[in-house]
Amino acid sequence: MWYSLADHVVFFDPDMAKSPTKDNDQQTLLPHLTLFFLLLVFVQLFLGAWMRHIGAGLSIPDFPKSMGSWIPPVMNYWVKVHFAHRVGALCIFLYSVFFVSYGLNKHSNIRLIKRFLLVISLLVLSQVTLGAYVIWTGKHALITSLHVLIGASILCAVGMLAAISMKGFNFQNSYLLLADYFSLGKPRITTMVCMTAFVGFYLASKYGMEFARLGWMLTSVFLVSFGSCSLNQVVEISEDQAMDRTKDRPLAAGRVSKSQGFVISAVTILIGLFIMWFQVNAIATYFVLASFLGYILFYTPLKKVTTLNTLVGAVPGALPPIIGWVAACGEFTYQAFLLFAIMFFWQLPHFLAIAWMFADDYKKGQMRMLPINDLTGGMTTRQALVYTVALIPVGLAPSFVSMAGKFYFLVRF
Repeated sequence: MWYSLADHVVFFDPDMAKSPTKDNDQQTLLPHLTLFFLLLVFVQLFLGAWMRHIGAGLSIPDFPKSMGSWIPPVMNYWVKVHFAHRVGALCIFLYSVFFVSYGLNKHSNIRLIKRFLLVISLLVLSQVTLGAYVIWTGKHALITSLHVLIGASILCAVGMLAAISMKGFNFQNSYLLLADYFSLGKPRITTMVCMTAFVGFYLASKYGMEFARLGWMLTSVFLVSFGSCSLNQVVEISEDQAMDRTKDRPLAAGRVSKSQGFVISAVTILIGLFIMWFQVNAIATYFVLASFLGYILFYTPLKKVTTLNTLVGAVPGALPPIIGWVAACGEFTYQAFLLFAIMFFWQLPHFLAIAWMFADDYKKGQMRMLPINDLTGGMTTRQALVYTVALIPVGLAPSFVSMAGKFYFLVRF
């Protein structure tokens, strides 16, 4: 039914659809934004149904604040679900402002698109207002029913707009674009980050692992790591374009726009932090945030300033095991610091070797890596050797603090 409406409008210029790299932002962004909007609305409706069926509709009895503050002071199961629904409503409202503004700016010449955008904006505004009145009236039957009806209407309107916007859409190019989106997050590195976080969680789970908590923790770590890697590429577009090793990355090659990369980064990071805060614990959230800020605010800019950037970058890179540890047991201990130290000293010879292999490339990108001015390799070799030797006692230490047994000691030694 939705696709039949799409026959009333020719949305894309056929010449524009021939090239996945030309005018990429205009060609593909609205369909993808609409599908993402559809997903947000679906998740929000699911949260609303969940909240209704567990009887959490008035678990937070005031609005716009929550129990007198912006973040509920009490966080039981019902309050978490209700507050997640509220946060989802805020996200949809903010996203709809961006979405409608973008659509009206880029496609103001298409009357049908404009009408749907205006209808969606009115529906979202009405839904937020009704949501407030649901709380203020103590879940009045008529208000609550209208709230559900408008939510379903938003789902239908966004679904119909998705069908219209994809009329004539090049799905092969869309698949390639989605692959580029995914590669922004450096999935292999992000997977390794999750593995080290899992090790920390496993070692801290003395009385058996809580698999639900583990799943939330890994999801959060994956999203924040994904977003951090994406944002790093947004910041370093010119450097990546100058280096042979990175010039074919989606942003450097122009297949993904800077604005798209920033939106992907912001969304994944915020969702990841939200999950860690509400589904795991606060201390794990602080360490996740520290890892992200250390990577973006310190390591990334210092690569252009000093050869000590490798030491600085090893700090956020070594935090995932701590994140896993505190996610499991809720406290930072010396065992968590020991896991941090192992990762810290392991990274340094690893990255020095990479810098030596690609020294000429880093020089093109104006990166201040030690091997660039170390023509004989003597300084780089000595530093790598020092960190490798330091890793031996640090790596063996878990056997002496009841974190690992004799088998680990023998294998590690």
